[in-house]
Amino acid sequence: MPYVNSGSIVHVEHDAQSSELRITFRDAGTYSFHGVSGAVYQAFLEAPSQGRFYNDHIRQNYPSTFQGDVLEPLAAAPSFAT
Repeated sequence: MPYVNSGSIVHVEHDAQSSELRITFRDAGTYSFHGVSGAVYQAFLEAPSQGRFYNDHIRQNYPSTFQGDVLEPLAAAPSFAT
């Protein structure tokens, strides 16, 4: 599991074979983002702010599926102030 230095993001993992990025948010549960390349994942890990990178490059650009970990699913992937 790679280290993520973020106040909003707790855990990330990427499956290169399926191009799926899973992000667990501190207060919003886990989402899978589909079609995320290894290059985008690497840029996400290397970004000075993973929260800002998520908002700018992932949230609105890849379809997502809520995976759970909170009481009620959110209608859309969460947005966080950076």
